[in-house]
Amino acid sequence: MFPLHSSCDAVVEHALLCLWKTVRSASRATGSASIEAIPASVWTSVANLLLHKNPDIRVASGSALLAFATKSATMALQLCGDEKILHCICLHLVSTHEAFAETEVIVVTQILHCFAKIEALAPTLSNCGVIDACSYLILHPAYTTENGMVAQAIAMRVLDALLRWYPPSFEDMETGQLFSTIFRRLQCVDPLSAFVEASLGLLHRAMESQPLLVCELAPLVPWLVLQLGLPYHQYRALCMLRIFLRHTISPPHLSTSASTLTILRTTGGLIDLSWLATCHRDSSVTAAATAVWAAIRQLDPSDRAFVVDVVEQGCAVLACTQSSRRCEWRWLIKALDEDHITALLETVIVTTNVLLQRNIILTCLVAAALDTTMAKCLIANDMVGVLHTALTVSAKQKRPQLLLDLCTAIRYFCKMGLSLNHAIDIDASNTSSLFLEATIYGSPAAMFACLDRLITSATECSAESSDLLWEATADGIVWITQNLIAQQTVSN
Repeated sequence: MFPLHSSCDAVVEHALLCLWKTVRSASRATGSASIEAIPASVWTSVANLLLHKNPDIRVASGSALLAFATKSATMALQLCGDEKILHCICLHLVSTHEAFAETEVIVVTQILHCFAKIEALAPTLSNCGVIDACSYLILHPAYTTENGMVAQAIAMRVLDALLRWYPPSFEDMETGQLFSTIFRRLQCVDPLSAFVEASLGLLHRAMESQPLLVCELAPLVPWLVLQLGLPYHQYRALCMLRIFLRHTISPPHLSTSASTLTILRTTGGLIDLSWLATCHRDSSVTAAATAVWAAIRQLDPSDRAFVVDVVEQGCAVLACTQSSRRCEWRWLIKALDEDHITALLETVIVTTNVLLQRNIILTCLVAAALDTTMAKCLIANDMVGVLHTALTVSAKQKRPQLLLDLCTAIRYFCKMGLSLNHAIDIDASNTSSLFLEATIYGSPAAMFACLDRLITSATECSAESSDLLWEATADGIVWITQNLIAQQTVSN
């Protein structure tokens, strides 16, 4: 029916193309019977042609097998029922034939991926050398081109599926060299490539299946933390970081939890984690980030330095001002005590980092708004005096960012400011009467309008007059803050 054993390459290639066309053109309604009528020996012969010296014949034979395997699960089961076919496929991948093209390797790995999707075939694939064949393909230095890495990505998906369906297959995997090679490649390839997605899928699956493997993959943590600030692989990175954080075994030096938390704290990963937990549009990413935070909280609840890090990096402000997630983050405010407040306010005085000052001051304002005890603690620690000092320095250095941030934060505590701010038109030319007028109004919204106008004027006018405006603006923010904190202690 199909002259696959002809000595003429052209005849064999034509027979393979006819076989491929027959399989592809078969309809769902009537095609199964006609395809199943093809003798099993034909497919064994087709598989043997994967090792032919003619590359066109190899590609044609692979395409025919792929077309048959993807037609239905029944067809795939039929092919895997003959171990000779699996042997030829694996032998093709591990062959060192110089003429093997990357395109045909892609086709052959796609056949294995089709098989690996079927749970019932996992033990058979594992026992027939598929793991070794795919590992060889991933480790081979010749497949570093774009097409070669596509084939490697498919091979990793095959291994991922086998670990999912048949965990004992992990015992046949040479993880040390394999995973170290994957890790090195991850750092130098396009993050949007299929290789990266497949790599993370395989590594994640392996970590879930074999907790002891987590130690070997610890060098991956900095790269994963970096992914939190990029839009490509956030969900997978979060899931893997959670595993690292929960990895607490004996002896302690083999545990990755402490080192992972240290990397998050020292690289700015905590603020990225906060963004993902509170502001991301994808609910799965938000849930994964929240789970990472939960894992962090379980490590050492008594770690006082960690609370300070969370405040200084701005995580507390971000988490506690998101209305939809605020309740989940009340633990952060409750973790603050008088010693924390004292240390943080001292930092505001001594640091010249405006961003650090902003994060601490805004956290204190959030704490005062949410907790009466915190408001009283801030008054006892002269929060107003600290704020006045920080704003005065900021005004003298003509750096309005701290003023602007505080205006925005205070407006958050007074919802009426958004509706009245644009309705009040105050002349900024007479600075001596602005704050008196705002006081008479009795509304923080009026003060907001004054501050906005003052900041705008200070950035536009000459250096001589702007100094006075900056000082007036700083005094205004202190006045508002003092009143808000006082009102909070009274109202609660």
